Amino acid sequence: MQRRVEIDAARGVMLVWMTLTHLPTIVSTYVNQPFGFVSGAEGFIFLSALFTGRTYFLLAEREGNRAMLGQLWMRALRLYIYHLILLALAIVVITELAAGGHRPGLHNLLDFYFAAPRKAPVAGALLIYRPPLLDILPMYITFLLFTPLALTLGRKIGWKLILSVGFALWLAAQFGLRQAVYEFGTQVFGVRMPLSATGSFDLFAWQFMWLLGLYCGARWSKGDLPVEKWAKQMLIPALVIVPVLFAMRYSVGRSIELGIFEVSFNKWHLGIVRLINFAASSHSS
Repeated sequence: MQRRVEIDAARGVMLVWMTLTHLPTIVSTYVNQPFGFVSGAEGFIFLSALFTGRTYFLLAEREGNRAMLGQLWMRALRLYIYHLILLALAIVVITELAAGGHRPGLHNLLDFYFAAPRKAPVAGALLIYRPPLLDILPMYITFLLFTPLALTLGRKIGWKLILSVGFALWLAAQFGLRQAVYEFGTQVFGVRMPLSATGSFDLFAWQFMWLLGLYCGARWSKGDLPVEKWAKQMLIPALVIVPVLFAMRYSVGRSIELGIFEVSFNKWHLGIVRLINFAASSHSS
């Protein structure tokens, strides 16, 4: 199970892309969704799931579920340690910079910590509190924790049911599932944390992108991923979709207003247009 350098390189590009997008410099203006309604986050999550599905599905086939489970959880543990380090740096370093009152942007990034300095570190360690710019790694770790179940069920019952459930969750997310779960937790369990403090990404929506990546990776591990066939079938639609959405991307807020259709383009809930744009861009490239 050799690593695929091109996939690691592509994931690295996505990480650099996301970093440049969020750095408070003029560069962010030019790298924020420059190719349409797609960002580095979609690419990073899909490619990470693709490689994870390929590697660990093949490991389970060769050495069994126990080996797959052990290695996946060890990987999740390593990433969790990185998350704790980043969280500690944010609390120790950034809060000192923001406490002076001259950097309101930094203060807003950690507003829940300033409101609840004892609760925030504990919630952060539990992957519940996910400060802005530090929320994609907790999402990645959460998906890794559920990956053994998805891969095991994929081996035993196939992927149709798994993808159907994932799609149902994604669809429910478009109609406010996250808000409903948050309100339920507030009323029943007495959760006292702003919804915004749980991260920008809607996990109920983004899990579908992860499952799609796992599915493709599992098929790839068995030599059953007809990428060239799919590319030929989707080439003409992609050549139409990509330029249209590219033009719309730079027209929104100028000559076009999304209005009630904004939810279809929403990044945090992974709107349907973003899924289409990502698929079309992948095939056209």
